[in-house]
Amino acid sequence: MKTAIVVFCGLMGAVVSAADPAPVITGEAFGACRRVAEVPRAATCLQLVGTTLFCGADHGIYVFDVSKPQEPRLRGVAQGVGKPRQLVHQDGYVYVATRETGLWVVDARDLDHPKVLTRFDTIELATGIDVAGDVLFVGQRQNGVEFIDISDPAHPAHIRVEKTSESQSVVYRDGWLYSGDWGRGEITTIDAHDMRTVRKVNLTDLKGHGDGVALFGKWLFAATGHHYHDRTKPQEETFGKGHALEILDVSNPTQPVPVSRVAFDPFYVIGNDFWTPRPSADGKTVFVADTHNGLYAVDYAVPEQPRRIGHLLLPPDASTKAGLPGKCVSYVAVGQGVVYFTALEYGLGVVEASRAQPATVPKGVLPKNADFRIDYPTAPTSRFSAWQPQTRAQARGAAACGDYLYAACGAAGLYALTLAEDGTLREVKRFAPAFSGDVKVKGNRLYSAEGLDGFAIYDISDPLAPKELQRCRDLGVAANCALWVWAPKGKYYVVSNRENGYIWLNEALKPVFKYSRCPGWDRYLADDVVGEGLMAMSHANTGFSWIDQSGAKPKARLASPNRGGGLNGNSCVFRGGRLLRVFGSSLQYLEPGEMEKPKEPWPGVKLTPVGKKGSNPRGQPVWDGANRLVLTARIDRKVWLVDITDEKAPRTLWEEAVPGQPDAALYFKGRVVVPCGYQGVLVERVARQ
Repeated sequence: MKTAIVVFCGLMGAVVSAADPAPVITGEAFGACRRVAEVPRAATCLQLVGTTLFCGADHGIYVFDVSKPQEPRLRGVAQGVGKPRQLVHQDGYVYVATRETGLWVVDARDLDHPKVLTRFDTIELATGIDVAGDVLFVGQRQNGVEFIDISDPAHPAHIRVEKTSESQSVVYRDGWLYSGDWGRGEITTIDAHDMRTVRKVNLTDLKGHGDGVALFGKWLFAATGHHYHDRTKPQEETFGKGHALEILDVSNPTQPVPVSRVAFDPFYVIGNDFWTPRPSADGKTVFVADTHNGLYAVDYAVPEQPRRIGHLLLPPDASTKAGLPGKCVSYVAVGQGVVYFTALEYGLGVVEASRAQPATVPKGVLPKNADFRIDYPTAPTSRFSAWQPQTRAQARGAAACGDYLYAACGAAGLYALTLAEDGTLREVKRFAPAFSGDVKVKGNRLYSAEGLDGFAIYDISDPLAPKELQRCRDLGVAANCALWVWAPKGKYYVVSNRENGYIWLNEALKPVFKYSRCPGWDRYLADDVVGEGLMAMSHANTGFSWIDQSGAKPKARLASPNRGGGLNGNSCVFRGGRLLRVFGSSLQYLEPGEMEKPKEPWPGVKLTPVGKKGSNPRGQPVWDGANRLVLTARIDRKVWLVDITDEKAPRTLWEEAVPGQPDAALYFKGRVVVPCGYQGVLVERVARQ
């Protein structure tokens, strides 16, 4: 084994700056390394297509000519996308999964002048991505894999979704789709030959948290991380030891068979979870990005005995969180004699690798019936009926005002609905916005989150003729995409693009404060303020804060340093001027500004299921102002109604599973209303007394 610290400088004048510690390279696989200066340091994904390299970094897609593999030459840049997580190219178009802000399509038919073509509102966090013919596959955590028709790249269309445990990366070949599923550590095999008959056919256990997947020949490569999965061993023996490359035989594509595993260096940190394998066409080498461990080369010439033959580590510097082994390598692409990699706090790198040969993996049999659209029916036995917009889109939010219910239906726009005599919702009018991701009403003002058109305020003195009063297109972030909105009591509005946190706007619609501590997706801000202008924010698994809006500028205080509560938790204003917080499957009643002690979680009251087969209620709470609480959980696809007359003994009245993704509920004319994604807007069939 050789050890070297090498930096390759001078090509095109693009050199590693003096501020960058030289990469530490060990083993035989890697040679000289250099950083490509034209790419921002927040680089996250790559794909090599012939002699063109596409790189996602910051909020742009960078296009390079790599006909000279060691000397990438920048040809063009498309700016203004969400933060890229993964990308895939087909027929001149680049499809970019950007987590919180969904799917973006970049027209790169002119490599010198790529441009953003459109944004598509995915069901949830768009993470993993692959494409085959007219179908795009987008992995979206616990919501599974969304199938999208891209026969017209300018107008992507939802086909269906197949739920998996936690899809992070996907790869397709010959009608079979493999999803690397994270927390449970497994590969989900999906029959994707025909969009009419998509179905899961197999689950294969991995030894680490599942993520990156790649195919070559009869081999499926899975890059994993975090903890080693072996419940027979104590936690201290498995903690942080999930980092590895696992090799599976897919000679029978429906039943991947684990063959071997090569371990990487153990460590653990939550957050930057990037694990990506990419094979070389030499048929014996795989290059693996393993987050803060850097880049590995693995020899699998003897598949049952793979071995590490190279390691590149980007040493930590002042910008790197203390205790991490190195900067986070986020993605990898295999070129001719070189490996391209992206890394946070670094950018795009090129490292010599004599074994590197670009591997082209044909998609083989392409999916059929991309024009199919699955239905999301509301069962006749359901407590709800459903209204759907004529244009197929997701019901994202709703707000009530007098006799009207305003529904934000994503790409279908904003609607006014009314309750018919038979208890169903009827469309009265569709309004002008091309997109509305959320809506709130306060007095005679309507607030709408209108995507790339920003945040708008309307006068609804005439409820069927809104008049635009103000609009904010500049949210003070790189991708100005308003997707959620709050209109709490006081002098501020809050807007979120789900990516850069929550942005407080003053009455002139100028950003004055931004706060972000939470991963994930849900609306982690409470519905309104309690006490003297305090707004609560849940942080999924990372705590809880109070946002004080009473002063000249909002201020945040971390009130709960104790982790836990899951992805679904949130809070709402409750009786007696208190805050009700859902923490896991428990309710906590908090006084305004109440602080929690480290290692002493606030006491909670357990929510119990309905009957023996019911599930524990959790999710986003909405209080009806009396004795009922509605909880909705997007990931579980369930709605619960809870009797909270006795706060110390809440009683779950009913639970209903729904085919859509239920968002925050509300009450309209004595009925529960639930915006429920592609299922539409749900309304209780019978009013509650």
